[in-house]
Amino acid sequence: MDTRFPHLFSEKTIKGKTFKNRIFYTPMGGLFMEGGEVSKFNMDVAAYKASGGGAQFAVGEMCISLKGGRGTRAENDFSDLSDGNLAPFRRFADLVHGCGALVTTELVHCGDSKMESTPESPAMGPSAYLNHYGIPVQPMTVEDIHEACEEYGQAARFFQLAGFDGVIPHLGHGWLPQLFLSPRTNRRTDGYGGSIENRARISVEIMQAIRRRCGEALIIEARTSCQELLGESYTLDDYIEYCKLLAPYVDIIHISCGHYRDPMHTRMMSTRYHDHGCNVHAAELVKRAVGDACCVSVVGGINSPEEAEEWIASGKCDFVVLGRQSISDPAFAEKAASGREDEIIRCTRCLRCFPGPAEEAMAEGGLPEFCSIEPKWDRLELKDAPAAEPKKLLIVGGGPAGLQ
Repeated sequence: MDTRFPHLFSEKTIKGKTFKNRIFYTPMGGLFMEGGEVSKFNMDVAAYKASGGGAQFAVGEMCISLKGGRGTRAENDFSDLSDGNLAPFRRFADLVHGCGALVTTELVHCGDSKMESTPESPAMGPSAYLNHYGIPVQPMTVEDIHEACEEYGQAARFFQLAGFDGVIPHLGHGWLPQLFLSPRTNRRTDGYGGSIENRARISVEIMQAIRRRCGEALIIEARTSCQELLGESYTLDDYIEYCKLLAPYVDIIHISCGHYRDPMHTRMMSTRYHDHGCNVHAAELVKRAVGDACCVSVVGGINSPEEAEEWIASGKCDFVVLGRQSISDPAFAEKAASGREDEIIRCTRCLRCFPGPAEEAMAEGGLPEFCSIEPKWDRLELKDAPAAEPKKLLIVGGGPAGLQ
């Protein structure tokens, strides 16, 4: 391909699956069912993003079980491997593949991140404490831990049978595995507490459970937080050791940052006051530590193919992951590949699309579906439709619309 970005647009094959370039679209929102099918909105979003030229489209936050879910609604039953239960997800995978991208999904155990705690879906963690909402957290027994690991494996097998190319066990952002990694929340004295090896044990056992169920053909991309940026947490040196423990069991270590309960301050959602590529420094350290044992992907305010090319060319990472940039312009990859990088609508990180933790937003009226600079985002059904009545418009002002 004749492009200014040869490293960004080089192929990479993992587990027999070929990524056509090094651009991933990060997990952003799970799949919801309507009348026994994946919702039209989910299908529209997948087509909108996956047709933009990136190598991988990821579904976000699929809770592995009711016990590991948010506690506010029923979760999908991933123990049911019947054709009828798999079929809607197969159709979703076929849609993404038809757009030219590989498809994967994020697997989540919410741990203590619940606004309510019920017998069916309790707030759970490594130790006893009060969570962000003042709800008592139930310390997990060893049996609880083993059950959770098997549920990750069970969910991964479900998506493998549904035709997904990989899974992304979420080990960061305050979900269950990070609760065990962080001494802020892990005060155990057994084999799951104390040393970094012990605090990493549940993460390693999750990967082992997935491999037992799925074999070697499924791609595993472990999503992690390089730092919590909260008091009494693990250090960056701890994190590097953690990644070295994960590397033998995963294909890609996905480097994010921060915590779901304080997303802006902790760089889970970087703001315009953070550097673009704000986690690349950690990616470089991890890549140096794990070598060729696995690949490294990195997210964090990335909106520049020029910078992404330099990071990959210099060996700081193997893949870049676009989050909000995939909303403001999903054709980022296609434009950069065809020499039209000056046409990319670059995310300004205004945070209009992300109000904070989903439970809180839903309690206050619902998640927003807006982008300040891409008006089609909340009107995907109209994106290719002609105007019912053509008009001449005058744009007054210097906001995003006026500037474009």
